[in-house]
Amino acid sequence: MEEHQIPVLRILGSSPSRVVFFRFIKKLLKLPKRTNSERMKLALGIPDLCTYLISRLIKLKIKYENVFHEELNIYNNVIEKTIGNIKGDILYNSLKNIGNNFEYNIHEDFRRRLNKRIYTWYIDGDFLLLRFMCHRGAFREDINKKCLLCEKEDNGIEHVINNCNKLKKERNDLITELNKLDANTKNKTLLKVIEYYYYSKKLSNSKDGKKKDNKGIKLIKTFIKNMYYLYGKIKGKKR
Repeated sequence: MEEHQIPVLRILGSSPSRVVFFRFIKKLLKLPKRTNSERMKLALGIPDLCTYLISRLIKLKIKYENVFHEELNIYNNVIEKTIGNIKGDILYNSLKNIGNNFEYNIHEDFRRRLNKRIYTWYIDGDFLLLRFMCHRGAFREDINKKCLLCEKEDNGIEHVINNCNKLKKERNDLITELNKLDANTKNKTLLKVIEYYYYSKKLSNSKDGKKKDNKGIKLIKTFIKNMYYLYGKIKGKKR
């Protein structure tokens, strides 16, 4: 198949189209324009629009061939032009490369956990968790030099999540509970634990594993939600 016969991949694969698409996603999710696009792609589990569409095309091609027992060769050319000789899960490989830039260990189950554990039911902590994973909030040092919560220490996501005295009780309670649920969270800072739960945790299919995983995610969402609400109260008082 010639390239002009699949215009949607050619158009969406272009750099300007990708920029416009992710700008739209930021607006849809009410994220600031300055949100790091790579961090947002990682949090959403969509490394690149063209890569995502090609991955879907490959899966549909395999499904067609398995059902109808005949090769579907008309898309081979565009697949080869897009991904070359890359083998394996191209979505996972792309996400892993982005994760390496932020020093995150992206587990191969990451995208499945997004759908099966992290964003499976709606609570008001969903949007705030996504916002947090995109590193957007009053904890950013480029927005506030001093921490708005304790008003003493230099601001920053590591300070607020790991050290701020205003969140000490909530932090210690959360770490204690998460340590009980997953031994891999021990001897880690809370920020590292949250990143582990989001990006690096293996998907458990056992009944007990699923129950513990869901509880851990819910506890993290509640902690982050309360942190943002605390920021909202402080900003409200200053107005």
